[in-house]
Amino acid sequence: MLLGSCSHLVLSPPGSRFAPPHVGPASGQHPKPSRTILGSQSAFPMAPYEEVSVSGFEDFTRAVEQHKAEPVVREGLKHISEACVFIYCQVGEKPYWKDPNNDFRTNLKITAVPTLLKYGTPQKLVESECLQANLVEMLFTED
Repeated sequence: MLLGSCSHLVLSPPGSRFAPPHVGPASGQHPKPSRTILGSQSAFPMAPYEEVSVSGFEDFTRAVEQHKAEPVVREGLKHISEACVFIYCQVGEKPYWKDPNNDFRTNLKITAVPTLLKYGTPQKLVESECLQANLVEMLFTED
C-alpha cells in the first residue's frame, strides 16, 4: 500500500545498490563496508567504497549509467513532498527482466532501466533522462 497523495518508483537493473538515504540499503543488500587502518597509536577510518560485480560489457555499461543517475536522483529527493513515498525496486535477474511477459513490462509498461516513475500517472523518466537534474526535480515536484 502506498501512502500519501503521490508516490515515486525507481526501477533499476539487478545488482544496483541505489537506495534513498532515508530508506537504507535495498532489500537483500548489505550496507557499504567501513574499513579502518589500525596504527600503533590510533585508528584512521578509510573512505567506504562500493563494489559492483558485473558480467560482460552490456552489464558494465548499465552499471556505469546507473551510478551516474544515483547522485542526481538523491538530490532530486530533496524536493519530494512529505506526503509522498519513494519506492526503490529492482526488476529481477536478467532472464526475468528480458522476458517480454514479466510483470514490470506488462503491468507498468516499463521498457528500460533505470526508470523513474510517478506511479498512477503517465509521468516517467527513462535511462539517460534520469541523469538530468531538472527533469528529476520536475518529476518530484509536479502534482
